[in-house]
Amino acid sequence: MTAFPDDRANLSARGQSVDPWVAGWPAAIPLVVGLWLCTVAATLLLRPLLPVDETRYLAVAWEMWTGGHWLVPRLNGELYGHKPPLLFWLFHLGWAVLGVNEIWPRLVGPLAGLTCLLLTRALGRALWPTQPGLGDMAMLVLCAFVIWPILSGIVMFDTLLTAGVLTALLGTIWVAGGRVMAGWGLFAGGLALGFFGKGPAVLPFLAFVPLCGPLWATSAGRRDARVWWRWWLGAALAGTAGIAIVALWAVPAVLTEGLEYALAVVRDQATGRLADTADHERAWWWYAVMLPPALLPAVAWAAPWQGRKGPLDGGGRFCLIWGGAALLLLTLVSGKQIHYLLPILPAISLIAARRLADRNTTLGLRRHHMIGPALLCTMAGMGIAALPWLPLGPERSAEVALLATDWGWVLAAVGLLILLPVANIAQQLAMLAAVTTTVILIVHAAAAPLLTARFDIRPVAERLGIWEREGRAIANYGTYHGQYHFAGRLLLPITEIGDTQAMTWMDNHPYGIVVTYQDRVPDGALPLFTAAYRGGMITVWDVATARANPTLIQRR
Repeated sequence: MTAFPDDRANLSARGQSVDPWVAGWPAAIPLVVGLWLCTVAATLLLRPLLPVDETRYLAVAWEMWTGGHWLVPRLNGELYGHKPPLLFWLFHLGWAVLGVNEIWPRLVGPLAGLTCLLLTRALGRALWPTQPGLGDMAMLVLCAFVIWPILSGIVMFDTLLTAGVLTALLGTIWVAGGRVMAGWGLFAGGLALGFFGKGPAVLPFLAFVPLCGPLWATSAGRRDARVWWRWWLGAALAGTAGIAIVALWAVPAVLTEGLEYALAVVRDQATGRLADTADHERAWWWYAVMLPPALLPAVAWAAPWQGRKGPLDGGGRFCLIWGGAALLLLTLVSGKQIHYLLPILPAISLIAARRLADRNTTLGLRRHHMIGPALLCTMAGMGIAALPWLPLGPERSAEVALLATDWGWVLAAVGLLILLPVANIAQQLAMLAAVTTTVILIVHAAAAPLLTARFDIRPVAERLGIWEREGRAIANYGTYHGQYHFAGRLLLPITEIGDTQAMTWMDNHPYGIVVTYQDRVPDGALPLFTAAYRGGMITVWDVATARANPTLIQRR
């Protein structure tokens, strides 16, 4: 069997000239790696770990590391059933080689993101084997979506999930091309990788492509129903094999910690996150509003979206089923977050690349294609530079005062440079990807003082670490998300207290420490330590002071 034989009539066979870009662009991978390095450098150098998610995930890994809990994650002494352990295992792998540090965990997400870019390239080449340059184009289009470098630079699970999805989808294309055993094996491995990355959340992105094989992999001579029964049987066996791989971890985890942990992962990622959640519940149309801005500036680039629109080929149908079905399913459920869309973005980039290939050989290059991105960058830059003069109110003005708003003029200048003449659409796309990376760098540089002032919890965490090593018990007034454990290298749980437990805990720990979160420090009060945090303050009290005046530790 050969993949998509009805789609292999290439452009030259239709009497059209084939741009060298369509045959592949050797500079694509070095360019993407260079842009990736710039984004990683900005992330590591210009912002701290962000609470509560990034600091929490490092706290979980730290507690597993110090307590020897390799099977099941823990946070603050309790089972952490929200996520599977792959991300934490990857942290441990680097720590085993390099020692415990902050840099390696912050590289895991970007490395997974770079892997996703290369997998997107491989998908493009597999879907359109006569036009291998489409994979290069798709990779650069993905880099031109501003949401991609932002999300792939954060310590999170969704880049691992996306890598698993792309791996499994590549396997289905191999099967359609005749590499049946290798293809279903790759599908099983990708399913397991996605499940280890984020649990059952992998299923919406993988269920429809194998199921709808007759809609995208059909060709003359392959319409026999018996062929598709074998296809669906192979998909079922591959899915079972993927679950069996996961069971190699899940069964020992259940035997060690009980069935409650496994059910917690399924409940949190399948029903909690996707079906019934108060934390992220949003209207059904939320993704329709949020997705276009997430794809800027590429979505404002006219080249992929203008010109003749022919019928979708097999590769186009593959991407439409993959991205469209998953987007519809995510739209129907109540819990919505922008990073849930990460596994869909490569599908959008592949469709855009397919449109670009047609346009590059028919309508050619137009200078006005870049007017949209140029205007966006210029207006955004001028908006950033003008922030100090806007009537924003006292609180917002204080935040703006921390921004390095002069970087806005640099961004405005970048917008003008976009209009410089280039030779072809290949260079225009490369420029667009470079502009997106430049925007990320400028925004990080402008926001660095604010992020450090409002979100860097290391000074507080390090002080708590000193007090813990002195033998002083620590309590957190309100819910504790683990934000101090890794940065402070804490080894003991922090007790959560509220109005009803505060006095009892302080009576039992007369030399203890209480961490509170307040809008301001009470007049005349003498806390042990204070630090700005988000829009308020972290205030640390010794128990003797707090017991003498319990109102000091209450939220104000």
